[in-house]
Amino acid sequence: MSKLDEQLKPTKAKPETVATQRRIPLGADRDVLWVAGKDPNKQYAWINEHNVEHMKASGFELVPLGDVQVADNTRYGSQMGDVVSKGVGAGVTAYLMCIDKELYDEDMLAIAAKADAQEAGIYREAKSGGLVGEIKFGKRA
Repeated sequence: MSKLDEQLKPTKAKPETVATQRRIPLGADRDVLWVAGKDPNKQYAWINEHNVEHMKASGFELVPLGDVQVADNTRYGSQMGDVVSKGVGAGVTAYLMCIDKELYDEDMLAIAAKADAQEAGIYREAKSGGLVGEIKFGKRA
């Protein structure tokens, strides 16, 4: 048997390998940023490399390898260094970061309060300017 024939010879997958891999059907969406084993007391986010320092200043921490499982890391993307990271395209690397759920909830409430104040200002300005019509604010279901 030639070297080429030997390389092209069909091989059987090891049963333990097949059993541990999730099959992704052809044409299916690949959720390559999926993360399992997350701490319920933390909020996780993939942060592009140019925003990592800003997020650290906001209280986010890089997630060490082994703390979580990342989707299909053996086939799509990689975990480099001692923190979880993935290439997300165009030469950009995203890092998995987390923050305590309490701090995250406080930040989200502050952002919502700021948006509410801006909406109230728009409504006040529209009413005081003598404009005719109706402005409706709300969140879509």
